[in-house]
Amino acid sequence: WNHAFKNQITTLQSQAKNRANPNRSEVQANLSLFLEAASGFYTQLLQELCTVFNVDLPCRVKSSQLGIISNKQSSGSAIVTPQPSSCSYICQHCLVHLGDIARYRNQTSQAESYYRHAAQLVPSNGELDRFHLIS
Repeated sequence: WNHAFKNQITTLQSQAKNRANPNRSEVQANLSLFLEAASGFYTQLLQELCTVFNVDLPCRVKSSQLGIISNKQSSGSAIVTPQPSSCSYICQHCLVHLGDIARYRNQTSQAESYYRHAAQLVPSNGELDRFHLIS
């Protein structure tokens, strides 16, 4: 998250807030595109996890509704199914970052929804306070 998305988001946000920046509108457009790409990455990852490991999340949108076509190909080796707690952890990770991205887009209710789903997925997670639940 930090190396792939967060550092770039922070840089773009800083440049977009600088009123003296002559390229401010271009930077804001780039920030919007980058947030869209980050959201797409985590949405796709969450979909793949749910499909491959048969994880049922109440907040999950079916892949076909997103226009995602499954192209499962057998590589000849069996997929090792991770422990349910591992699947829950990575799904929670995706939901938290989708919430972060929604928050950066000022989509407060969408962010809150992602954070709540993340908190419900692994209620025992000791880091729930970091989800920035919006009240």
